[in-house]
Amino acid sequence: MSFSLLHLDPETGEVRRTPLEPGSRAQPTELVLRGLPGGRSVQVVVEEAGAGVVLRVELELDATERGTLRLWREGSSLRYESRRPTVQLPVDPRHAAPPPHVHTGEDTRIDLLFLVDLTTRVAKEVERPKQPEPVTQDHPTEGAGKDGEDAEKAKEETEYHVELWLLLGDTASWRAHVAQLAAFAESLAADGVDLRTGVIGFSDTRPRRASAADLIPTVPAVVPELARQRELVPFDPADLQRRLGALPPTTGADFVDAVADGLAAARSLPWREDARRLVLLLGDSPGYSITRPAPRGADVQIRPLDVDTEALRLARERDVELLTLFHALPQGLPLRELPHVPPFLAHAEAQYRGLAAHPDWAWTVAGFVPEEAASSVRRPPRLLARGTSLPVLLEPPE
Repeated sequence: MSFSLLHLDPETGEVRRTPLEPGSRAQPTELVLRGLPGGRSVQVVVEEAGAGVVLRVELELDATERGTLRLWREGSSLRYESRRPTVQLPVDPRHAAPPPHVHTGEDTRIDLLFLVDLTTRVAKEVERPKQPEPVTQDHPTEGAGKDGEDAEKAKEETEYHVELWLLLGDTASWRAHVAQLAAFAESLAADGVDLRTGVIGFSDTRPRRASAADLIPTVPAVVPELARQRELVPFDPADLQRRLGALPPTTGADFVDAVADGLAAARSLPWREDARRLVLLLGDSPGYSITRPAPRGADVQIRPLDVDTEALRLARERDVELLTLFHALPQGLPLRELPHVPPFLAHAEAQYRGLAAHPDWAWTVAGFVPEEAASSVRRPPRLLARGTSLPVLLEPPE
């Protein structure tokens, strides 16, 4: 029996076949592998001459790590082991890893969609009147006996509180943020790049039996609601800021929101065939995930769409690269000290990082510099995985 291992040429993305001789249980053959940027796993695929694929194993591995898989023959079967999480898949070609995205040169055309979480919150310091001390027999109001002058002064004093506001409802904060987004787009359009931009917002679906006003979104799950109203138009800074500024703020029903619905809507946009396609997801709400669910209590609904599936479909079916901009709550906020809040926030930020097509394209608002972000996007790696890919072989099989 003659076997070969399928792997990728790290420069071209072409599939290579390297002869492979599985060892014994006592002396297995060791494969030393790594993944591609943007990938969470690799598929180890072994072919047998005349029989096709005889083994397909998915190994959790990304571009920053070296991983090993040991193979040996046991009768007519191939066995394997690894210290990393693995899943054996059917050899059927329907389960094959998609080819990587290959960047071949300078961008001349770019289509960019801003996918905005309409429920995003921002921490804002607000001024509130200071509450006067209660008047009791043991603790008379300060200033009593002085014609009430000091008491009146105390009433006029104010104190500051940090509150959470809807970002899109706070005109000054949203306007400043929109200016940054326009600067990012303008940097992408430098050097004569033909840029088109689009704007879609997402909120959440209304929970059944919800009656409290702050649990009922005031807009549809995706805005614009009609697919024919979602478009990509030639970039104009003022027009982009106008369209972003026109998005409506809304409360979200629960912590998990309709991110997957927004990604699904992006798939139906009129993307140009010869343009590089980008989606910038920005907000603070995670989407529903089957494989990486939110902490208990974060989601109170049954949802038809999975965020990881929709992100993969966007990449594989429409060749779109996903960028993320996460709105993290500032450190020191009293809300962060509540026991249930840190796990929720950590989950949301981790999901945004994982959705980005490349680790360098997952930003937080605090560290977002539009010109630097655009420069990074304009200098992509040669190969980008779409969720999973064949591995890069680092050493000859031994």
